[in-house]
Amino acid sequence: MMNTTKWTWTVALVAALFAGPVLAQPPAVPAAPAGLVQVVVEGTGYDKLSAVNAAFRNAIEQAAGAFLKSQTEVKDFVVTRDIIVAKSAGYVKQHEIIEGPKVRKLPTGELVWVKCRCWVATKPLKDDWLGVQMVLKQVGRPKIMVMIVDRVDGMMRDESYVQAQLEQELIKSGFELVSKEALSALEQKKLLAARIKGDEKAIMEMAQKFKAQAYIVGTVTARFIREFNPGIRMWEYSIGSIVKVYETNTGRLMGTVALPNQIVSDRGDQTGAANSGLVKVAKKFAPAMKYQTINYWYAMSDPRQGQDIVLEVGNMTFSKHRAVLKALRNIDVFNEANGEFGTGKSTFTIKSTVAVNDAAVKIDDLRFGKTTQYKIEISAMRGNRIVAEWKEAEF
Repeated sequence: MMNTTKWTWTVALVAALFAGPVLAQPPAVPAAPAGLVQVVVEGTGYDKLSAVNAAFRNAIEQAAGAFLKSQTEVKDFVVTRDIIVAKSAGYVKQHEIIEGPKVRKLPTGELVWVKCRCWVATKPLKDDWLGVQMVLKQVGRPKIMVMIVDRVDGMMRDESYVQAQLEQELIKSGFELVSKEALSALEQKKLLAARIKGDEKAIMEMAQKFKAQAYIVGTVTARFIREFNPGIRMWEYSIGSIVKVYETNTGRLMGTVALPNQIVSDRGDQTGAANSGLVKVAKKFAPAMKYQTINYWYAMSDPRQGQDIVLEVGNMTFSKHRAVLKALRNIDVFNEANGEFGTGKSTFTIKSTVAVNDAAVKIDDLRFGKTTQYKIEISAMRGNRIVAEWKEAEF
């Protein structure tokens, strides 16, 4: 009996010696809550936040891939998809960074990389898909005017690399642009002069003329820092940008997209190095700028969020102005109405829960006066701007 016991302990001891250390089990991945889809995705951007936002967009495409593919026959599929993807932060209910952030060197320069685990709510995404379709049907394909100026060491360039890259990104997403070809040489000159002077009103009027729903203005500044490595002559530049997105009819600022200063360098001559730096920054910055622009446009256009409409009425007196303002405030689909009176003209700003076409019908139905009836006769509609005149109603 004693020999058997010793043998048993000896076998156990030898087994323990050869077994090595006990390996720790990897932490269990938390299960996705009901109604959420869990995905692991990567993202890159010019900083940590833009990298995480890129990961969110990838999470949407991965989590809702089957649904998106099933919609490929939908009219305006590309722009609808990119509007949904731009709203990605609204569908990613939880996330954690499981690796990174790390800096990676790519042909366009250094980018921040992250790997995230995301929990995506697909039901509201599918509901919003129908909402986006409704907006596109009511408002039409988005149209944007872009006016960005590149400045290198205080001197303005004839062409903007950032503008060209952003326009390419917007075109890929199905946006229509006010192209340079649509502008006469005189209009191009006036637009550039307005941008240099910071004349926001002149830019807004040009955007209105070409029926853009929003316009983008900004300046990209490249500042020479130093020359180094005399053998092959490297030039170093600091490049930053501030770009603003405006709603055309009201001139309301929808949002600002700022690029933190990027340090870039290249060989060759100084001018070539500056151009190379601008190209790198443009390629890095434009995709994120596009998605933020899409977000701003959709927030402006979605009647469920409240749509801004401008109503201009001619042949007005102050008494007529008061009567129209009171009537507008009594329309059930208008959340808010305010007005300014000038010489013979009133300008009303309306927060509407319906699209501009439906709002115009409500305005057209208004009647004023007792013995003689008057109405607001609509003569033109340009985007979200309604042009009208006070007239005697015809029966």
